[in-house]
Amino acid sequence: MNQKRPALFPPPEDASIRQRLARYLLRAHGAGLVLLASGNAVVSFRATQMPIAGPFRFLFENPAAEIGLLQAYLLMAAIGAVLFCGSFAVRIGRFDALGIAAHLVPLLALLAFRPLVISFMGPGTLLMSATIHLTFIAIEVVALLLQGRMAWSGRIQAGVVAS
Repeated sequence: MNQKRPALFPPPEDASIRQRLARYLLRAHGAGLVLLASGNAVVSFRATQMPIAGPFRFLFENPAAEIGLLQAYLLMAAIGAVLFCGSFAVRIGRFDALGIAAHLVPLLALLAFRPLVISFMGPGTLLMSATIHLTFIAIEVVALLLQGRMAWSGRIQAGVVAS
């Protein structure tokens, strides 16, 4: 009668500290993404209702732009939840790849529409957004390297620099 109930997210049995660190990076990325994207969704939506200062100030006069922003932020929050839950999977490499892909899309949009982003939101917002996306991409690349999931990572770990 004193049976343990299975945990919602059982801790996987990782063989190395590197794999545990990769798991922690994915979990932190997922949680951070949920918080950041949800916060941006709330603030950007509020900017359509009343004039505010900051990068979303243009939304009060152009609320139609919020349609795409709200979708993008909520989708990124959902992806963050998937990354967090995926950090408890046996194999997490595919979730790291999803994290990279999820940040490549807005990063490419920022670069493609750089003049528009600067004129509507300012150069500081462009720099901050690009830095956030590049940071999360770097975190996931490190997580993949820790797992030895990249084709060339084994050669680096073995000490072979040139191939």
